[in-house]
Amino acid sequence: MDKTSATGVDGHTVTAVTATLDWIAKEVLRRVPTQGYHPSPVRRVWRPKPGTAEKRPMGMPTVVDRALQNSTAQVLEAIDEPDFLNGSCGGRPGRSAHHALATLHEIGAGKQVSSVLEADRRHFFGRLDHTWAMRFVQRRGGDPRILTRMRRWLNAGVMMPDGAVEAVACGTLQGGRIRVLLSHVSLH
Repeated sequence: MDKTSATGVDGHTVTAVTATLDWIAKEVLRRVPTQGYHPSPVRRVWRPKPGTAEKRPMGMPTVVDRALQNSTAQVLEAIDEPDFLNGSCGGRPGRSAHHALATLHEIGAGKQVSSVLEADRRHFFGRLDHTWAMRFVQRRGGDPRILTRMRRWLNAGVMMPDGAVEAVACGTLQGGRIRVLLSHVSLH
């Protein structure tokens, strides 16, 4: 995790958390298996979209929540990654836009191609249905404890600038590690 990354609602930096890691790790590891772990709401930040005047919402989980999301995503990726389609490259480990271009080249090599269609699911992450996403994860053999943790991340809410916590009925904010995995499982 980047030591200069943004803070969550608790204001703790990666450096501050790692300085007290023994205490935090013991406390979190005590609560996670007993279902006593509840994530904090994410801190909403608006970032400019490259090349436009628009801004997109980002959600900054706390450092501890990000660490748990990372470890959960790593476990689930190890299970799910082999089943994902080879041409799906966005946000997957060891893949990039270059892999997508190479796949396109491979598909079109030696063939006469008259057009290429680029599709983008507009506001996909902002509209991801929590119930369906969780059904897809569960269908792939999700452990009940991991499912509960993921459901809690999705329902943690967003802390607004005035300090109020807004419930989130659907979608995942950019900033949490679990969102990319949920999108791949849902699209697969």
